[in-house]
Amino acid sequence: MLIAVILGVWGPSGLPDTGYLLTVVAAIATLAGLGFALYGWFAAKELPDLIERAVEERLARLEKELRHLTYRQQEAMQKIVASYAVDDPDRKIALLKQAVEVQPDAYNAYVALGYAFWAKGDLLQAQECFMKDLEFHPDNHQAASDLAALYCEQEEWVAALHWVRQALRMNPSCWKDFESDTRFDRLRRARTETYRHLIEDARRRADD
Repeated sequence: MLIAVILGVWGPSGLPDTGYLLTVVAAIATLAGLGFALYGWFAAKELPDLIERAVEERLARLEKELRHLTYRQQEAMQKIVASYAVDDPDRKIALLKQAVEVQPDAYNAYVALGYAFWAKGDLLQAQECFMKDLEFHPDNHQAASDLAALYCEQEEWVAALHWVRQALRMNPSCWKDFESDTRFDRLRRARTETYRHLIEDARRRADD
């Protein structure tokens, strides 16, 4: 096809055929005009409808996901609140496990589950729960404080100080909580200098 066009333009003598060239140019211009006209019609008629349908479908999916998320959050919170009224540790743990299965990042779910395991004496599971909460809520200084207290109970002072430091990094103002929390009495006595340094540093940052 390309060869035919070239031959037609240049002619058998090898010189341009002006009439044919003008015809080709006119045909190209006509096709281009038709293309622009079709694009204009599509842009004016079909494209807005396609965009509107896509937006409506996306909004419908988001609304459905939001309803499902809200339902899961409510169900998880109901189980968490219900666990507070349960004294039996196994029943409490069962309720809280159901809560994190429904909504793993539900507020306070893993922290509450950690306390339930702690009360039962399962310190390893308690530690894992507090760590899991920090995966979902990296700035939750309370979970870091609980880890510090957990290590204090085991007299693992290096680990306890690490989590005190992390909690104070997340929220310098929580130095007051450490000072009033009796769970850290032994840490204050065992590692007085390091503990005081962490508290005073956080205190200065909180006052800035």
